[in-house]
Amino acid sequence: MSNINTPEVMPLQLTDLVPQNATFFLKEIVDEDGPIALGLRRWSLLVRKWVIDKYTAKGVRMAFERLEISVIADVTYYLLDERSKLLFKNQDDFLDKIVTVQDQINIISAVVKTMGIGEVELKKFSDAMADKNKKETEAFEDPNYQAPSP
Repeated sequence: MSNINTPEVMPLQLTDLVPQNATFFLKEIVDEDGPIALGLRRWSLLVRKWVIDKYTAKGVRMAFERLEISVIADVTYYLLDERSKLLFKNQDDFLDKIVTVQDQINIISAVVKTMGIGEVELKKFSDAMADKNKKETEAFEDPNYQAPSP
């Protein structure tokens, strides 16, 4: 059984990864025609350098293993294409628009796709994120719940 914080991922060969552009939706980003697709640039050497400079290779790996949405959202904002970035005043505005669990799943799925990881792995990330949020919600609803001390 996999740990909720470290979803099992099928072994991948680097040669199997084909980075690509990705799109995703946020519940609050709509116009008169409906939801607006937000675009992400593919995971390039420039992106990798930025991520490693900011978080270290180990730090970003751990962020994805633990589904640390704040780090993943930061990477998502960095990856936004020019047209999509224009929809937000700044990064805080972008973060403020990530409100639902589905929004979180959407950004994780899109970022992973930019890395070239396929549908099977995306499904595992989505399932792990939904399960993690469900367990957190159940814990908060438990009348005996005590927040962890710092």
